[in-house]
Amino acid sequence: MIPDRPTADTAVLTASEGPPKGFPSRIALDLAQQSGAVTFVETGTYRGITTRWASSHFEKVYTIERADNLFNTYSASLRSLGNVQPLLGDSRVMLREIIGTLDATPAVFWLDGHWSGGETAGHGDECPLMDELALMSRRTGDMVFIDDARFFLSAPPKPHNPSHWPTIVDVIEVLRAGGNRPFVQVVDDVIISIPDIPVLKKCLIEYAQERADIFWSKCAGIPSGAVTGGVFSRIFHKVQLLLHATENST
Repeated sequence: MIPDRPTADTAVLTASEGPPKGFPSRIALDLAQQSGAVTFVETGTYRGITTRWASSHFEKVYTIERADNLFNTYSASLRSLGNVQPLLGDSRVMLREIIGTLDATPAVFWLDGHWSGGETAGHGDECPLMDELALMSRRTGDMVFIDDARFFLSAPPKPHNPSHWPTIVDVIEVLRAGGNRPFVQVVDDVIISIPDIPVLKKCLIEYAQERADIFWSKCAGIPSGAVTGGVFSRIFHKVQLLLHATENST
């Protein structure tokens, strides 16, 4: 059974249940606190769940949506929060305007404006990420989170057009443009790029290790925190068996 399309009020209730699913909220807040970031910039509002969460933690929130239907459904309730500015349009245009208003204080960027099928915009122009990052190349102090890392690590699945999507190498190259040397990690399904500052690196590394421990523990059915030595070898062997079984079934 396909559920009815949610209303804006439904989105409010969903958002109030806790941190948004898919967005690494804890590390985003930790890095924001360590860096002094008070502004949150989002591409791809969708139903506004991450936007609402951000409005509770940042002084100013900008969110860009390219799909008219999504913007018309959710923008009014988001604007009513007081510190959220919903914007309709192409992120490659709107980001330029937002960046022009920001001072030198670091900001948190959540880049999730690529096409995801359904009611999202961008079919035929699926991934504006490279242009978004290019616009940010002169800002060296920001925390940048890029959703759907799997689509950059390998070709995105059908019906996506792989020619519209950069590879992870392309993404890293543009992050390092203009002499920038950020510290980059891929954690879960998110590419995270931060300034190469020891206190920020330590924060992100500890988070990445924790998430890796949880991932490998789930693969092997081992309690979190017990992934060491021979345990890791058994996990790796189990993953190999799973991959082998998958290959044989195709």
